[in-house]
Amino acid sequence: MHRQRLSGVTVMSLLEDLKKEAEAKKEKELEAQRRQEQALEEFRTEVRPRLAQVFTYLSELVEHLNFVHPDIQVSYAIKNYANLENLRQSGYTVHADNQGDLKSISLSCECTGDRKVGFEVTSEALMTRETDYLREVGLTFARREHRGERRNITGASFKIEPKVPVVIRFDLADDMRGIVLTVSNLDVLETRRYRLPYQKIDRAFLEELGKAVLRQPNAFLRLDISPDDRQKLRQQLDRPTRKRLNKVARPEWSVVSGEPPAPQTPEVTPDEPVLATEDAPKVAGSPAPRPTAGPPEAETSATSDARKADFARAPTPYKAVGRAETEADAQLAHLAELQRSPLQLLEEARRMLTTLNRIAFAQPGRRLHYSEAIVRRIYPALAGFYAEFAGRAGGLPEDEYRRAALSACVSAAEQLAISYAQALRAEYSPTPDGYAKVRERVVLCGFRMLELTRVEQRLRALRYQKMPAAAWLDCNRVFFLLAEHNDLEEQLRPMGQLEAKSRPAASVRADSATLSPRDLFLSIQLFGFLDLTMWPAQLFRVPDAYLEAARGKVRILSDDGADLVPGRLLTYLDNDKPAQGRRPARVTAPLACLDYTELFALAVRDRTELDKMSFIARFDPNRVSWVIASLDELDRMPALDLILHSLTQHERTQTRRAVWDDQRLHVDFGFNESYRMLEQTTSRLLPTPERATVDRARSQSTHRPGNWSLLNFSAGGLLIATVDSDLPRAASIGDVVAFAPVDKAQLPLIGYVARLQHPGDREVQVVIIRLSRYAEAASIQASDNDRLFEQTAILVQDLKNQWRLIVPPDYGLVTGSPIKLVRASGKAIPARLGDVRLNRPEFVVFEVRSPGLETSAVDLTNVPS
Repeated sequence: MHRQRLSGVTVMSLLEDLKKEAEAKKEKELEAQRRQEQALEEFRTEVRPRLAQVFTYLSELVEHLNFVHPDIQVSYAIKNYANLENLRQSGYTVHADNQGDLKSISLSCECTGDRKVGFEVTSEALMTRETDYLREVGLTFARREHRGERRNITGASFKIEPKVPVVIRFDLADDMRGIVLTVSNLDVLETRRYRLPYQKIDRAFLEELGKAVLRQPNAFLRLDISPDDRQKLRQQLDRPTRKRLNKVARPEWSVVSGEPPAPQTPEVTPDEPVLATEDAPKVAGSPAPRPTAGPPEAETSATSDARKADFARAPTPYKAVGRAETEADAQLAHLAELQRSPLQLLEEARRMLTTLNRIAFAQPGRRLHYSEAIVRRIYPALAGFYAEFAGRAGGLPEDEYRRAALSACVSAAEQLAISYAQALRAEYSPTPDGYAKVRERVVLCGFRMLELTRVEQRLRALRYQKMPAAAWLDCNRVFFLLAEHNDLEEQLRPMGQLEAKSRPAASVRADSATLSPRDLFLSIQLFGFLDLTMWPAQLFRVPDAYLEAARGKVRILSDDGADLVPGRLLTYLDNDKPAQGRRPARVTAPLACLDYTELFALAVRDRTELDKMSFIARFDPNRVSWVIASLDELDRMPALDLILHSLTQHERTQTRRAVWDDQRLHVDFGFNESYRMLEQTTSRLLPTPERATVDRARSQSTHRPGNWSLLNFSAGGLLIATVDSDLPRAASIGDVVAFAPVDKAQLPLIGYVARLQHPGDREVQVVIIRLSRYAEAASIQASDNDRLFEQTAILVQDLKNQWRLIVPPDYGLVTGSPIKLVRASGKAIPARLGDVRLNRPEFVVFEVRSPGLETSAVDLTNVPS
């Protein structure tokens, strides 16, 4: 009986529980239905009208943009590998999935350019990571894998098309009460997502959206978020990231912070400034993103004080500082043992500096102590390698030894410059009294940082690499910090000189026993502005020699806002490139005007005197500066022309045209190699009679042209690239070049190397100035004591259909000389040399006149193409 009552109670309790659960479920479903109805009503009355407002605004914006076609130039950084520059934004479209519901709206456009860019990675993991990244951001690219002896993947070369898709998309959130904003490739190459309350969609928001599309200063991504979301973001930014600590590249380290920058999070909250991606360059001197530059007068004392305080902010101590210092002391002793192995010495120093640059010392003076100890040990190796390679004929591609040695030098100098910049931050005090106590050490840190930056710049120049943007930013910020305290004139002794072994004359006086931070800064800026990728290596010393010749006359002035005249350059606090001869549209104060007009005037006087002496064929060293007098005869005129050309503003008159398919070229560098290529192609394509062999050309090795890609071209020249290092001959500035398509039977054209560039460790880019529309292998006949001899020459018809003769300078030919010209067909005609049209150390171009030469253009219809 007891059991039955207990069982009944149990059954009733179970039924009541099920009844309560069912009622709760019904109530929950009713509540969900009520919320859904409320959300649907809110969507109909509030959210959809906002989306309709967005669609209307974007439709009108696209209509106007496609009618006006504004010239909007855009540049993107592909992590820290390469830059897509001078892209033009166009092709605007707007799309809505359903104009009735309007749950998804997108604005898209495309940024396209003329120049492909390339880079290399050195492991399979990096290849996979970068491939995924490029696909994620929607770039079109080609990838070529590199394999080792065992066919394992050791890296890859990437070539990126200059085409970036930009998309701004508005989607209805799942709860129908908010809007999800997705922005792809607007400011940087990445996709960000934001959740917006519909109340944010108003006229002001759309106005900022339009400014963002037009690339004007805007607050489009600086929106309000909830305190909870902001706290989540800060927690994410505080997470330690060993992966970032292990990265070495300079762009991730600032002048003012010893700790690594915070990692990028997948979800960016709307009111915070846009953060850089993991490998994108960080702004040196501030952990915050670079502010939108305004006019000079926008800089206030408050912002200046904030910048100084930010510069002085101490980094977070690293928990292993004590152990790192102990290891550093042992490594210093090891460096002293490696003096006879300079390459290993530089590599060990780089590893040591990489570790030290990632920690914050408890005592500020310790970083300066280690920096000074390391630079004393490795500077002789840096100077030794520079002397070795600057004294040789430079060119690209490099051999393995040159590449390894110069790469080690650049990395060591770069890390040393970063180390001194961080030592400067550690020593610096924002207060006048505090600064006075550490002034001597601060000036020393700034001086050494500029000195090592100059060393890095010169070493990169030997590889025809430009200084990275972050290095320029560090350089400019250190300069303006010292300038603010009037500490630019302190005379200090540099660690040494960078001199080529074989050509010391012109630069012995270029580096004085002592220099000031001002001297170093002017040298770095002038060297960068002159763009030494257009200079032969033997002339690298000329800019500093001219600076020494104009010592005391090259000035740093406060900017007066006037137009810049030739010889005046402008730089500013957040400038991440060399000083420029044109005033930028947007700058960050303070600004400085670098006045090189006296140097420019000295070069003009030297050029005028050289012209006068060339007319009488007699050189008087007393009529020119000691800089020109100390140069080799064949280098004088080219050096002056390069300086005067660079310091004078020029406008591009020819349109560059992009090459969208993969066009391959056979290319040969050097006069003899170009002659051989012309001769062999002519004999294959045209029926020419046999004639005597020319010893000069036949003495060369077997012809084996390189395989080059055409990147872009114009009427006057072309840009070509290769990643092969196994070429029969390296390209040098000023080389004669013969080039022809690989897949077409066509006579080669002739040009010369005007610029060398090294975007990646293996990729080589060459700018060629075109000299001909038609070319043939010819020769000059002459007699000497009844002996007939023949010298090779290249006969060309230039772009204006004028006949020219290209010969080596050692032939000793002069204007007016009568010659017998033997053409490719074997026909000999009398001719006379006219004026010199181009005089380079590697070749001379003469006008040539003869009744046997057609005065009209060569009929290329009869020439295979």
